[in-house]
Amino acid sequence: MIGTVSKLRRGISFADRSRTPGWRGSRGTLAIVALCFLGATACAPEVGSERWCENMKEKAKVDWSPREASDFAKHCLFRN
Repeated sequence: MIGTVSKLRRGISFADRSRTPGWRGSRGTLAIVALCFLGATACAPEVGSERWCENMKEKAKVDWSPREASDFAKHCLFRN
C-alpha cells in the first residue's frame, strides 16, 4: 500500500517513465527543427544586396515592416 501511495504522489510509476519521451527522444526533433530554421534563413538574400532590393520592390508596400522600410531607404534609395 505504501508503494502504491508513493507512486500516486509522484504521478507516474517507473514503468510509465520508460515509455515517455525524455531528452533523448526530443533531441532528434530539436535537431530537425534547427536545421529547417537554418535552411529557411540561409536562402534569404542579405539586407541591402541587389537581390534584396529587387525582392522588396516586388513586395507589396503594405507588407513591409518599419525595419524593412528603413533598410530599403538606407540601402536601396540612398546608396552611396
